[in-house]
Amino acid sequence: MIECIDVTKVYNQGDQELRAVNAVSCAVNRGEFVAIMGPSGSGKSTLLQLIGCLDLPTSGEVRVNGQRTRDLTDDHLTLLRRKYIGFIFQFFNLLPSLTAVENVALPLILNGVANKEAQAQARSLLQLVELGQRLEHKPTQMSGGQMQRVALARALAADPPILLGDEPTGNLDSRTSRDIMALLRHLAKEQGRTVLVVSHDPRVAEVSDRILTMIDGCISVNETPDQKEG
Repeated sequence: MIECIDVTKVYNQGDQELRAVNAVSCAVNRGEFVAIMGPSGSGKSTLLQLIGCLDLPTSGEVRVNGQRTRDLTDDHLTLLRRKYIGFIFQFFNLLPSLTAVENVALPLILNGVANKEAQAQARSLLQLVELGQRLEHKPTQMSGGQMQRVALARALAADPPILLGDEPTGNLDSRTSRDIMALLRHLAKEQGRTVLVVSHDPRVAEVSDRILTMIDGCISVNETPDQKEG
C-alpha cells in the first residue's frame, strides 16, 4: 500500500540546508501495523507527511496504492488523500460547537453524502470505536480518550484503506493509550487496513507488526517487536 524509494526531503533555512528525511526506502503492506519511532527531530513526522500526500519529496519516490505522488497535480493529491488516507493527530481537531455525531458526519457531508445518511454512518462508526454512549456529547463534555475515539471515527468516515497517526496517544493517559492502540490494531488485523503510527510511546511499538526507528532523517533499524526485545 505504501512504498518509499530513496526519499529525501530538504528544507532551506537561509543559507543552511536541512535534510529532514535522507534517502529513506521502506514499504508497508496492506493490513500491516507499523510504528515509526525515534527522538524528536529525527524526521518521523516529515516522513508521515510525505506518505500522507501533505507534502512532496525533494527527490525519490513515494507511492500510495501504486500511484507516484510526484506525478499528481494538487487536485489529484487531494483526491488521493480523500479516497485512501485517514489521519489521526495528537490534537484531536474536533469542532467544539458540534456533537460527536456531527463531527464525524461533517467530512461525509462535505463529500456530498446526504445529511441523513452521513448521520447514520457517523453513528455506526462511533459504535465501532465504542463511543455509542456519547453520540450527542460535544468535545467539552468528553475526556481526552473519548475525543480521540471521535477523531478516529472521523478518520474512518471515508472508509480509507490507510490510517496515519502522528502521536495519536500523546495527550492520553497510559490506559487510554492502550485502548486506542488496541482499536488501531483491530482495524489492521480484522479489517485489513494499513496503519502507520509515529510515536514516542513504547506501547505503540508493543502492538505493532514492525518498528522503523529513525535517527537524523534515516531509518536506522527495521525490526519486529520480538527482535527489539531480544
